[in-house]
Amino acid sequence: MDPRLALIRATALFALLLAALAGCGGDPAPRAQHLLFITVDTLRTDRLGCYGAAESPSPNIDRLAREGTLFQDAYAQRAVTLPSMTSFFTSKYPYEHGVVNNLKRVPDAEWLLAERLQAAGFHTRAYNASGVLMPERNNVEQGYKPNAYSFFPDEEVMTGKAEKFIRERFGERGRQFLWVHYMNPHKPYDPPAPYDRQFDPGYRGTYDGAGETLDRIYVERVDLAPEDRRHIEAVYDGTIAYVDQLIGRLLAALEATGQAADTLVVFAADHGEDLYSHNYYYYHANSAYRSSTSIPLIFRQPGAVAAGQAVSGMVETVDFMPTVLRWLAADCGPSPGGDTQLRGNDLSEVLAGQGAVKKGFAYALVDQEVEEGRSELIFSVRNREWMYVWNESGVHPDNPPAEGDYPIAKQELYHLPSDPDEQQNVIGEHPDIADRLFQAINAWRERMTQRLLADELSAAHRAELEELGYLGPSGTTRPPVEEDDSKADGGQRR
Repeated sequence: MDPRLALIRATALFALLLAALAGCGGDPAPRAQHLLFITVDTLRTDRLGCYGAAESPSPNIDRLAREGTLFQDAYAQRAVTLPSMTSFFTSKYPYEHGVVNNLKRVPDAEWLLAERLQAAGFHTRAYNASGVLMPERNNVEQGYKPNAYSFFPDEEVMTGKAEKFIRERFGERGRQFLWVHYMNPHKPYDPPAPYDRQFDPGYRGTYDGAGETLDRIYVERVDLAPEDRRHIEAVYDGTIAYVDQLIGRLLAALEATGQAADTLVVFAADHGEDLYSHNYYYYHANSAYRSSTSIPLIFRQPGAVAAGQAVSGMVETVDFMPTVLRWLAADCGPSPGGDTQLRGNDLSEVLAGQGAVKKGFAYALVDQEVEEGRSELIFSVRNREWMYVWNESGVHPDNPPAEGDYPIAKQELYHLPSDPDEQQNVIGEHPDIADRLFQAINAWRERMTQRLLADELSAAHRAELEELGYLGPSGTTRPPVEEDDSKADGGQRR
């Protein structure tokens, strides 16, 4: 054979080897071989020890934070499960992917994280305990082979299945992506013994964490005594303690395989919980506030992710996918179905202790159906100092229980350093700040609209988005503050 031809072939083979090592492109030296993504439903950040809780119900989650990097200001883009997880897995905002509530379906055209990793050579597996995320109901099973996305209402059984999968598959059969989603601590707050009495064993009152009890408090606007509110929070903490020990079993199984140093573990919640912080509400779907949009977000990989690092800059669920794709060197580029540009920021250098978070604003929305097939949207934006709400139509969200009242004024403004719980609406005192944040929302909506228009939308899809108001015009001038009967005192009434 001609030596020059042999050299050309050898060079080509070497290039193919590099491409194979890199999956579908990107960095040819992945920092991790496997990804274990653990999510929990309805976990309020400030109830965890690693986020400042005085009596921690979460020793295993706290250990993850000590051994990895914790993001102090992480936000969901919608305080509802399916929209939030769709943003995790598409790196798009709900305004853009269109999944604004749990009744929607993830569009076929979206190329989810599991599909990308599968294209990069990963084996993908999911165990899920949420009825909202059941396979074949909302199209969340894209990227998993038949029978590789499983629903288990019993979290003990699910954890046993996930443990077995980790012990048998990690490090033995190629690169692995495992997603495990727990339903707890979603209401009802009813942890099994001994967690039901762990944090308030002496309570003798009549309140509990049953769904009927929590709904009645909200609908009837019950002014709880401090001891009753503490007890409800105690049983909520008990559900956290219960799921935390299940998570500890997953981490122990991973360590038993010897693959912990080769596995990126990410822990997050889909959203938080109001826990009576606003409008007597023990739920999340109506809320635009930090109580329900703030989420825990922790990354761990021994020897690779900076240990004990607490990052103060704001991040969003849309930042998850670009970060893990880069970390795994598994970014496969655009989807075969059209535009899949990642909207979030790559945080991989931050995880390595070599960079800083540069996001200036975090966005969220609430959708409210006002008639069949048409919703009004409530937008919120925050920076490190202020949080602003823009409720153009003045609608009050009525997610279940619909009999309750969750007033949100047309405009709200909160000064976070002095009012971190977002209780005092100071919109009338700082019109210049409100104008600046209104413009941030407007610019964000415009960017989302332009991206939607740039996508190859079907006529039916475009008509649906127009009907929902996603492609409609947006104003450029913030209207004056109007008197709002629901919040005439300017405050956020609990």
